Formats: sequence, structure tokens, C-alpha cells
Amino acid sequence: MADAAPAAGVRGLRAEPAAAKVRGVHPVVLVLLFSLIIPIVFSLGSMRLSPNRVVVLLAFLPALFLVLSGAAGRVRAADLWMMACSAWIALSILVNHGTGQIQFIGITVIEMLGAYLIGRAFVRTESQYRGLVRVLWWLMVILLPAAAIESVTTVQIYSKIFSPVFEVFPWSGYEKRLGFWRAQTVFEHAILYGTFTAFCMAPIYHAARNDGGRIRAWILTLPPLLTTFFCLSLGAWLGVIVQLGMMLWGWVLRSFSWRWSLLGWLAVAAYVVVDMISNRTPFEVFISRVAFDAWTAYWRVLIFSYGMENVWAHPFFGLGLADWARPSWMTAGTVDNLWLVFAMRYGIPGFAFLFAAYVSVVLGLTRSRPAGASARAHRDALAFSFIGLAICIATVHLWNASFVFVVFMMGASSWVADAPREEAVPGPRTGPGPGPGTGPSTGSGPGSGPGSGPGGGRAGPVVRPSPARTAGAGAGGSRGSDRRASAPGRRPAGRA
Repeated sequence: MADAAPAAGVRGLRAEPAAAKVRGVHPVVLVLLFSLIIPIVFSLGSMRLSPNRVVVLLAFLPALFLVLSGAAGRVRAADLWMMACSAWIALSILVNHGTGQIQFIGITVIEMLGAYLIGRAFVRTESQYRGLVRVLWWLMVILLPAAAIESVTTVQIYSKIFSPVFEVFPWSGYEKRLGFWRAQTVFEHAILYGTFTAFCMAPIYHAARNDGGRIRAWILTLPPLLTTFFCLSLGAWLGVIVQLGMMLWGWVLRSFSWRWSLLGWLAVAAYVVVDMISNRTPFEVFISRVAFDAWTAYWRVLIFSYGMENVWAHPFFGLGLADWARPSWMTAGTVDNLWLVFAMRYGIPGFAFLFAAYVSVVLGLTRSRPAGASARAHRDALAFSFIGLAICIATVHLWNASFVFVVFMMGASSWVADAPREEAVPGPRTGPGPGPGTGPSTGSGPGSGPGSGPGGGRAGPVVRPSPARTAGAGAGGSRGSDRRASAPGRRPAGRA
């Protein structure tokens, strides 16, 4: 695969008729993504269901078969960690509550593992991933006017559409921030909506930037930026800020192979310095800087402090679904930290398994060397989004559609590791030119140029693509689809 300009792969997110936007995306993925923004719930017997939960339930077994059979590529470390986390959740609930919560165990495990497996099994090629990003862009366009109207009037447009027939999520009655009401649109809470939209920023920018125009790319990135603004949550804004910061860092230092190692060591040094010079923990300092007001920061510090006491009191199997111990004056039982919730509810092993899966996903991205310039840009975008999200969910908890989306994207990122890879071969070195992962520059923008992301490097060998290791048609594509997608001036049939 040549490192040609990827104009044939992504022609902008609005260059084709709307009906053609979803070419390349698997139907199961398409249905799941749109089901995330349908704000209804209904009951089937004793089960409380939502559209995305129905999709996950129906697709769970086929996706599981594709992953375990090898049709979706070889089993990876993240797959095993997610399965271990699901098994530990089931064991933790059984230990704490016996068989009385079998239904909760089933729906929780299937929802978490199923969403991950759908991404893992049905997003197997760069073409399918591009289709996924196009769908995300259209979701941002759909949500933006609703968010703007809700922030000004508190009227939830889509809830009003569905409420005559279905039960919908009620408006949570937030306070005003910056003169606007906090929008939650189709989610249960504003922060869930903001986390969803914030994650999409870097993938949408890099997909649009692959077409060649930086100004056009930023224009097409306005929907996720504006939709995230209207949630008026610093947790979600922080995710966007981290993505933008890493994109800028990668662009400014794009000529240096050690830029990401330097950034990592600077982060460690900052943590150590804050821990040494402050009379507060680094977490407390961090929370005080990302909260809208001092009271919110203080409350989250209290939650973390008493939450950790519960973790140490129940380190192995956690509390299960029982209420957590705290002072009587802390009447609210919410915990605004996904990592902490897993540790409290399912014990340290439950948290450790989820964290290990998350880290495995990020490491799989940063260590991958896809041969195409556009694939490397997508790799960078996913890495930026997951790193930003990891910090964001230290200040928020996720559930239902927002959590389904996150674990789905964890699975959907695995195509990068299975994409055709660059293979270093001996070659002449004429100077301090680009090395593995860099290739000829296509101007892919801040952090998205070939080799500018966390997997880029700088060395002397000439690079060539190694044979594809992608999944076969059973998992959603031919083995040659990614090669064809990178050919200049040629659009693969049936692909976006």
C-alpha cells in the first residue's frame, strides 16, 4: 500500500448524498449507533429495555462467535480482559446478593461485553471505520439543534416527539451555567451527552482532514464542538481540551520521534511535583481545577475519599448493589467517577480488569504501525479520544447508552492493530528524514499527519506494507479492502 494522499478514501463528510454516507459501515453498527440517540425505555415482562439494549441483546451471540472463532482477527489482550471483567461482575453480584439478581447480572454482562464485541466483530477495516465516523458526524448534526434549543428554552425536542407513545428520560432540572441551561438532549444527564459528543471530536476532525483541507476539516468539526459546549460540563470539555492539546503537541513536535515519550514523562513529573509541593493529593488538585465551582470540587473530593474507604473495606468483591457507607449529611448517593464506581461495586479486581482492557486498547493503538497515511491518522484520533476520555471519566460516571458507546468504541478500535502494517527493510539513509510511520507528508493537520500521532517515529529504514492481517468476509470485509482504499484516485466498490 503506497502512502498516497488519501483523497480517494474520505471525500469530506458532506461531499456525497446523505444516502451514501453509510457505505462501508456494517448494518449492525449503523442500527446500534442510531439506537443510542432514541430516548425511550419500555418493559418486556420484568425487563426494562431501551433500543440500544435490544440491539446488543440480538447481536451478542453472533458477535461472540465471530470473535472467538477468529473470523474477527486473532483474540487480543483487551478481549480477554473484557471477558474477565464481565465474569468478575457476575461473580461479585452472586457473592453479594445470591441468585436474586440473576437478571441484573445477565443484562449487565451482555450489555457491556456485547457492545464491545459488536465493535470488535463488525468494524474490521478502515473503510468500515470511515463509515462509522460518518454516522457519528450525522448524529452530531442531529443533536446540535436540539441541544441549542434545550439550552435556551429547556424544551427537549426529541423527548417531546416520543413521549406521547413511550416513556422518555425526564429533564433533570439543572442550574444555569454561563447563561444557558445544561442540555442533555437524548441522554439521562447532561454529562452523559457531553461525554458522548466530546469523544467524537478527534475522529471526525481527522477523517475530514484526510481529504486535504484544514479549514474544511475544522468546519466539519464544529458539530461535535458545539454539541459538547451545550452540555456545559467541564468534565466533557476536559476531554475535548485533552484531544486538542495532544493534536497540537503532535503537530508542533512532529519532527521528533521522542515527542510522546517526552509528554508522558512530563505528565509523570507534574504528578510528582504536585504531590511534593501541595498539601493536597494530586487528585484533589486536579478536581479543584476542573470543577465549575469550589463547592462542586469539594464535594467530589469527599466522594472520592469516602468512596475509597468503601473500596478498602470491601476490596475483593465490592459492595455489589448495596448502598455505600458515608456520613449521614451526604444524602446524595451518586459517585461521579467511573473508575471508582467499578472499584466500589465490584471490588479492586473488577476495576483492574476494566482498566487493563482500556490500557490494552490504548497500547494497541499507540504501538500499531498501519501502512496507509489515512489509517495512521485514524489511529492517532482514536488514541487522542481514549486518552481524553480516561481523564474525563475520572470526574463522571457513565451508564446505559453512554457506557455502551464507550465499550463499543473500545472494540471498534481493534481494526487498527489488524490493518496492513508497515515493515521496515534496509535502505539508504540520506539524512534525518522520516522513519516508520511517517512517510511522505500529506498535511493531515495537527496530530494527524503521517507519523505525527503517538505511534509515529523517526528513523532511517525504508518502509513497505506487510501483508494484510484483517478479518475475512465473515467479520465484515475482504482482506484486500484496505489496500484498495489507499490507492490514489480509486474508490473501492461499495465503500465510502
